Amino acid sequence: MKLRFWVIGFIILWGLNLNAYWEAYNIYRCGGKGLATGGAFTSIANDVSAIYWNPAGLIFTEKITAFYTFDAQLKIHHLLAPSLKVTFKTPALIGIVFPIKKPNISTLGFAVFTPFQRKTKDEYAMYFFSATGAYRVHPRVSVGANIGVAYTTYKGDFNYGGIGFRWQIGLLYFISSRVRAGLNYQFKTTVKWRGVYYGIWQRKETFPDILQTGVAIKIKKNIITSIEMEYQNWNSVEYIENYQNYSPSIETGLFKTIHPHIGFLISEYGSGALIRTGLYTDSYVTDEGKNKTQLVWTIGLNGYAFEIIRVEAAIADAYLMSFLNSSNEKIETIQITVEYQF
Repeated sequence: MKLRFWVIGFIILWGLNLNAYWEAYNIYRCGGKGLATGGAFTSIANDVSAIYWNPAGLIFTEKITAFYTFDAQLKIHHLLAPSLKVTFKTPALIGIVFPIKKPNISTLGFAVFTPFQRKTKDEYAMYFFSATGAYRVHPRVSVGANIGVAYTTYKGDFNYGGIGFRWQIGLLYFISSRVRAGLNYQFKTTVKWRGVYYGIWQRKETFPDILQTGVAIKIKKNIITSIEMEYQNWNSVEYIENYQNYSPSIETGLFKTIHPHIGFLISEYGSGALIRTGLYTDSYVTDEGKNKTQLVWTIGLNGYAFEIIRVEAAIADAYLMSFLNSSNEKIETIQITVEYQF
């Protein structure tokens, strides 16, 4: 009887090892305002989505603010005969921020967001439960930190989950009244999984660390541009299943792991609207573990309702830009962020 148990256990373990592979995922950007600005938001970070983009930017929050970001993705295979698949992220970004004015300008925030998305046929989710603090250490300098728990779930032929620790730090430097610089570093996150087969199935994976830095410049009274670079350290990705290493080998270099971002914010005084647009490159990883570069164009608009509710709408387009870059993933992302100020 014992022999039969060990034989069955070995067959299960061997079969799972044969089917083990690194399931490709992409970096996920949270918050309509930052997305609409081409992801060049590290040096701006002047709303509550700074919890994701650069925690040092929370010092701009003047009132207690609750927020929620709704997200939908459409994958379009052909424009004339579209085969649409809509994917919703719930929540993409949700939380609350508390400004504290004494002894100096400081802020606390709590949020849940999804920093990575997975490309699988089954349901995958990664949620980050975070606590954030920001503090102005000098009239020209503010710093922030974001720490918390990364929780991952997977629902397919069988269910399993994982847990890990994640944190990031941010900095804003006010060079002048027209120029400021920003830096945001997300440390790599290691998640340990456990399956349901009597503890026999195990997985450990490490998500990449990410560095974003750049400057924002007020060109005119109603125009701000931001120029940034983002480094995605895909070489830090590690994937171990049942003590076997299945870590991917991913290309590095410009437009592979180093991506430029450029954004514009234009104020229209007649209507009071703020129009944002931007352009950036990004990597997405195929199921074979190869990373391809895509070109993404973004645009967004904001408005107020009842003076206490602000709405940010953004579209990130990789489909239309596929006419310029054939390797694009052909995805349209729509994000709507709603803020309620108490």
